[in-house]
Amino acid sequence: MSLLGEFFRRVGGAIIGALTGLFSSKAFAIMTFAVGVKGYLELKNMLAKGQDILANKTAAGGKIPVIYGLRRVGAQIVYMDTKSNRSKDLFVVYALAVGECEEVLGRTIEIDGNSILDGKIYKGGGYVGSDKIGSGAGSLCTASQVGDVQYSNAGTLGTDPTLRYSFVFNLHHGAASQTADPMLTASIPEAWSSNHKLNGICYIAAAFDYDKKGMYNGVPQITVQVKGKKVYDPRDTTTAWSSNAALCFLDYIQSDEYGKGLATADINMSTFETAADKCDVLQNQPFYGSSYQNVTWSGTSGTNRIQISTFDNAFQNKVDEVINIKDSGGSVVLSSQNINSFRSDEFYDESRVNEIIIDDDLGSDYTDETGSIFTQVKRFHCNGLIDTNKNVIDNAKELLANMRGIFTYIDGKYELQIEDTGSSTFSVTDDHIIADAGITIDYGTKDKKANKVIVEFFNANKKYELDTVTELHNASPHYYSDDGEILEIKAEFPYITDPYIAANMAKAILGRSRRQTTVSFLGTPEMYKLNVGDIIDITYAGLDLSSTNSNNVFRVEALELQPNGLVSVS
Repeated sequence: MSLLGEFFRRVGGAIIGALTGLFSSKAFAIMTFAVGVKGYLELKNMLAKGQDILANKTAAGGKIPVIYGLRRVGAQIVYMDTKSNRSKDLFVVYALAVGECEEVLGRTIEIDGNSILDGKIYKGGGYVGSDKIGSGAGSLCTASQVGDVQYSNAGTLGTDPTLRYSFVFNLHHGAASQTADPMLTASIPEAWSSNHKLNGICYIAAAFDYDKKGMYNGVPQITVQVKGKKVYDPRDTTTAWSSNAALCFLDYIQSDEYGKGLATADINMSTFETAADKCDVLQNQPFYGSSYQNVTWSGTSGTNRIQISTFDNAFQNKVDEVINIKDSGGSVVLSSQNINSFRSDEFYDESRVNEIIIDDDLGSDYTDETGSIFTQVKRFHCNGLIDTNKNVIDNAKELLANMRGIFTYIDGKYELQIEDTGSSTFSVTDDHIIADAGITIDYGTKDKKANKVIVEFFNANKKYELDTVTELHNASPHYYSDDGEILEIKAEFPYITDPYIAANMAKAILGRSRRQTTVSFLGTPEMYKLNVGDIIDITYAGLDLSSTNSNNVFRVEALELQPNGLVSVS
């Protein structure tokens, strides 16, 4: 195979050379950008990053982010004003993301950290409308919000889009061509006209009535859960919402608006299809194992919400996992539906509500149904916010680490692999190794053999707050090293929101750190058959590497093609 191109002479910095197509040298290196498990990001400041994602900002030249998968986010305030001669009526436009998003989950909106469903705070209720609903209940509010307020019931959302409310949130999902918000054009036509469309921006147009009840302090700070950008799937050539880590990465490197703008002709799409399939594989999670668990639940026909009686049972169903529900007779009510949101609220003087929002509507009413639930977790997912103020390299590195990705440039094409278990595809023997150069082997150092790995992630079931999982080495009697030292690795995964995926990442990092044998040799031209990321086995008598030795299987991390036609392999 002819290998063309210079790819990333060092991880991070030299990616630019490959991306700009400078591939003319006769002696060149082919390396990976984020080498599978080894590509994790060392822990820096995840807490500050999480707070920044949920913060409200006033736009002052900063770029609007991109949302992939499911994520609770804050917003950029791009417009704010009051009605002339009536300062109690405040109007705010909150920009959420670049590009068309699948859904803004209006019921998840929080104002200053409080759910809009809390009737003890928002005594007049309010209204949430969506541009995805053409008319009637749930469609965009069209009434002027100036003047006396027509209150709805406390803790409930109104159903008439032509009335005034104590607060209004009109949800716009960022289509390439969208109409101006009708509530704003009706309320402040002198400032917001039909030309104010914000095409390609997912945003919320909001109105607040400042009254003697004192519900708001200053400008309301909001967060909301969003099903983010629609992405292209080469497996079926559709463009739709997905939290698939490989598809989100593909969207990012192809975007010429906020990513790298790589052309389809420059990408080996079949490798992305294989990677996407690996990301989608469903795994059993510890609570359910491989079987349904009995649970009492309720739901209303025509809605996508179910209530589970006890918190412990509800909390086991994580956001972005796949859920199956049966009724008391064992009939399947919902099959393989995505979990979009989880909330557990206990408002003052009210009973706790444990609610799960799913991807499908119920067909019948259920009250205290003694049914059963089975949930599985995706192998990898991508639920996060892309900071478009950061450079492409840093964002790409985070997206790759999120799925143990191996990104290479081979034979004129960009390819993606996911580091997983597998079998050897090529056997290297003494005949492939140039005797004069020989072979070297490095078994690693003690300080890199971790016995404790801590992974930080944002837990979706805890309102995307910072959370951790810890994996310990199972050495007996303790996980310490022989001299009692704790050898700790801390890693961050900002796009993981499920504790089970985070735990698997920690386990992989721990295992990799303890099996860090590295072999380097100068090989014959037959090594041209290898690609970065391939799994090979090595038989070399001088170093006791043989087919009878289980430690003779390796993954290719780097290939350096020499001017004389030989290949340096690591």
